[in-house]
Amino acid sequence: MTAHNLFNYNSSEEHVNKSMISNTTDTLKAIDLFAGIGGIRTGFSNVFGSNIDFVFSSEIDKNAQKTYYLNYNEIPYGDITSIEASEIPTHDIILAGFPCQAFSVAGL
Repeated sequence: MTAHNLFNYNSSEEHVNKSMISNTTDTLKAIDLFAGIGGIRTGFSNVFGSNIDFVFSSEIDKNAQKTYYLNYNEIPYGDITSIEASEIPTHDIILAGFPCQAFSVAGL
């Protein structure tokens, strides 16, 4: 099943057809980059359920790593620029967090 087939578009409302996702036997592998505390992962987990397996995560911020661990019982790798591409497992989906630097008050 392709990702395109997982979505059922209604002329009045766009939505994900969860029954199509839950009926597939394919398990997609995902990586979670710039993961923060895992918010994007939560959304994908809610939609794909047991049909998604998170095989890698990366987050540079130590406090976010601690929270990610509390949320998912795994510690993300640190700085993505220090990780060799060969160390990242094969995957079907790349999740990447939205850069928060522009919205942070930490540097003011």
